[in-house]
Amino acid sequence: MEFKNLHNREKPLLIGNVWDVPNTKTAEKLNFHVIGTSGSAIATLLGYNDGEEMEFSELEYFVKRIALNKNLPLSVDLESDYGRKPTEIVNHITRLAELGVVGINIEDSIIKEKTDSIRC
Repeated sequence: MEFKNLHNREKPLLIGNVWDVPNTKTAEKLNFHVIGTSGSAIATLLGYNDGEEMEFSELEYFVKRIALNKNLPLSVDLESDYGRKPTEIVNHITRLAELGVVGINIEDSIIKEKTDSIRC
């Protein structure tokens, strides 16, 4: 079933947030419908705060590993797109699509200074 169509169901769409391959396998065993990455969890694993402190290439590495080891549709937390120029943002989305990502979520704010951060 297409990712878009999964949003139009009578039953809730269950998205399991993961941050590595073992979590991905667990989410699949628990019968989630979609795998979604947790930007905060991936950042924490790398010693960053949530809020685009890590580079896009670091996120991309984790997404690639997850994508190679999943059976469910994959959506990615793209934070604030890891860029400010439209061409940069399109490039990031294209690279994720090439890895098999079928959805993204984008923050509704932009981190302007490193002192601004998203708190959980």
